[in-house]
Amino acid sequence: RAGNPYLIAGNGVNAAGDKKGLLIRKAGAVLIGMLAVSLAGHDKGRIYLIIGEEGDFCYLADGKTRGAENPKKKRKKHLQIMKTRDEALAEKLKDGKTIYNEEIKLAIKVRISD
Repeated sequence: RAGNPYLIAGNGVNAAGDKKGLLIRKAGAVLIGMLAVSLAGHDKGRIYLIIGEEGDFCYLADGKTRGAENPKKKRKKHLQIMKTRDEALAEKLKDGKTIYNEEIKLAIKVRISD
């Protein structure tokens, strides 16, 4: 699995559409605005909002310990991407507008309570 260039994280859907636990990277796929769970490190199990992407890395914020002004840089292979996106925050991030930690906390809280 580690050599698969299409692998982003475990536990999703593979290329054939089987629910085997693989969420694939498609051409032009954008993760900004999606929620992710940390799979490795001291923050294992913590839920974040993806506020940026750069190569094999995502920039994450949770609004509490990691705010938008100081995002955590984490490899995509250490994340489980959740199939939920906050469209309002994604649009703000794409447009380069400021997002606030309170907005991030609310987005996570709303998605988790669903």
